[in-house]
Amino acid sequence: MSRPVLLVFARDKKTSMDITEQLKNIFEERINIDYKYLEDELPEHFDNVNMVLVTSQSYTRIVVPRVKTGTDIMVVRRTLTVESLNKLQNIAPDTKALLVNDKKEAAEETIALIYELGIKNLHLTPVYPGLKEIPYIDFAITPDEISYVPENINNVLNIGPRVIDISTITDIAIKFNLMNEIGNNILPTHLTKIIPNSLGLKDTLQKMTNIRQKMETILNTVNDGVLAYDKAHNITQFNRVMEQLSGKAHWQIMGKPVKNIFSHLDLPLEILNNKKSFYDRVYSVMGKKYLISKMPFDRKETSDDYILTFKETSQIEKQELKVRKELRKKGLLARYSFNDIIGTGPTIKKTINHARKLTRGDSEVLIQGESGTGKELFAQSIHNASKRNNGPFVAINCSALPESLLESELFGYEEGAFTGAKKGGKPGLFEQAHKGTIFLDEIGDLPLSLQSRLLRVLQEKEIMRIGAIKIIPVDIRVISATNRNLTQLIEKNLFRADLYYRLNVLPLHIPPLRERLEDLPLLVNYFLARAGDKRHTSREIMNYLREYSWPGNVRELNNCIKYMINISDEEFKIKDLPPYILDNKTPGKKKEGLSPSSNNIKNIVHFILKQLYISARTGNGMGRYKLYQIAREKGYNISKSKIRTELKHLKDKNLIKTISRRSGHTISKKGIKLLNRLENINL
Repeated sequence: MSRPVLLVFARDKKTSMDITEQLKNIFEERINIDYKYLEDELPEHFDNVNMVLVTSQSYTRIVVPRVKTGTDIMVVRRTLTVESLNKLQNIAPDTKALLVNDKKEAAEETIALIYELGIKNLHLTPVYPGLKEIPYIDFAITPDEISYVPENINNVLNIGPRVIDISTITDIAIKFNLMNEIGNNILPTHLTKIIPNSLGLKDTLQKMTNIRQKMETILNTVNDGVLAYDKAHNITQFNRVMEQLSGKAHWQIMGKPVKNIFSHLDLPLEILNNKKSFYDRVYSVMGKKYLISKMPFDRKETSDDYILTFKETSQIEKQELKVRKELRKKGLLARYSFNDIIGTGPTIKKTINHARKLTRGDSEVLIQGESGTGKELFAQSIHNASKRNNGPFVAINCSALPESLLESELFGYEEGAFTGAKKGGKPGLFEQAHKGTIFLDEIGDLPLSLQSRLLRVLQEKEIMRIGAIKIIPVDIRVISATNRNLTQLIEKNLFRADLYYRLNVLPLHIPPLRERLEDLPLLVNYFLARAGDKRHTSREIMNYLREYSWPGNVRELNNCIKYMINISDEEFKIKDLPPYILDNKTPGKKKEGLSPSSNNIKNIVHFILKQLYISARTGNGMGRYKLYQIAREKGYNISKSKIRTELKHLKDKNLIKTISRRSGHTISKKGIKLLNRLENINL
């Protein structure tokens, strides 16, 4: 596309060249600038001219016949530089001087300009070629027209040529749609060198420049490419990221048709032709994938001015990774997924499949299971597989903190809410979990006073900090977990029934390790590999591990492997197992009271008391059906009816007590004493 042409027309060659040079310094290569002058032989036509700048209104009659109808003709307005004004201000007040210029009109204009700019304490007389009588004043001032100064004058002050006024530059820039290009740097620079005729215009331009510079700063601090264009489809904004993306400098693009940059980037023109807004559409730009959005300036679909933003998908991934790293530093990120759950047996597979279904919605999840079964592992996996996976995962153990501290941690506090409160207050964990998941571990230990507040959070999805008067809405999913029997706690008035039913919308039971012994080899190998130990366990050792009941579940197994790694010097041996496992069962040696084939009352009592004791250590009871299942797994020949009968006898003798019909039985202190005698070890 050819550049527009501006023609400068003055009386003489020197003036024409001065003005032309000034314009070229301002508009650089954006406009083709040529000149003609009256003293030269003029052509009949000024061809291909878009605008003519004349130094005098009288020259209009010479220009009009030589240009096409409709061509803009403008009289150049000139002013003085700051340096020229300083020279004039240094002249003593009431000084008389000749103002010498190349013609009468120019001399009078210069005098008027000097007075207009505030230099009113000089007495100036115009002097120009052809003047018949020149007053005798031995001091002359000239705007770079020294050749016209009378020879008899010795004292001459050359204030330099008049320069183009900012108003003329602005009119030219508007005419050729160049304000966006020169407005930020060129105009402000020019303003610092000249004294504008219109101070009001200077203030307006300065404000426009400040606004534009602030906008440029904002656009250049964002990580997205930003391109804006007007109703003529000419580019009006083009930030630093777009320069890097396109390989084009700002000055090369501003004011140019937006279709040019689209062709360069190999983008379809349908983006421009379609007037509807869109967000995050994927396009290929210079071999990379970008999300492009299009929005009108005034948020109206009928707008003709649009903004396009370009987001590189790889940068989005990097930013996501950075955010997740920051969340990880703060402990607000779920690290585990379902793929991290070790096990291939039917029991754990069924549990995982059920847990995956719980990721579909936002309802509350209650995870129940014995201590050490991996409840938080499942909670994190549910979060990472849900639609909230990009949000925070906030976990807190409700039994780890005293009630007063737990309240401030959960709900936060305002400044001055209590002695020692941080300046500015502190957001609670519910606020920090906004748009994500909060995991309340050991929910059964939550104090009653906080249970009512938690119930309100679940119902209203809003919290109030300690010491605050305003309510803060929160968008969270609550996953809670416990190894305690909540129904038993409800019966004892230690847990609110309404809170239990609110938490138990989606129940999930995690099986204990003794119910998934088929996964034992996988888990052992996993813990060895994680510790960097390449040794293997023998079949004999694995048999010992299978015979143990694992009241501490997977966590206890991990501790067992760590013990063996630290104790063993060479290959693992039976003696390297923890003592409590060796004391529990020795293959090939039947302990008294544990014979699978015997129906002796002592053996059954020993078995029942031992299992109820193990279950009591994790805060749970056990019913007769569970006892029957464990007996079958261990190969003990005990019927359901026999277990029912012995449970009744043990209860009558106060060796066990009933928790509830649903939760089964637990061992009493008297029963523990009997079990100690039967096993001859200190439990």
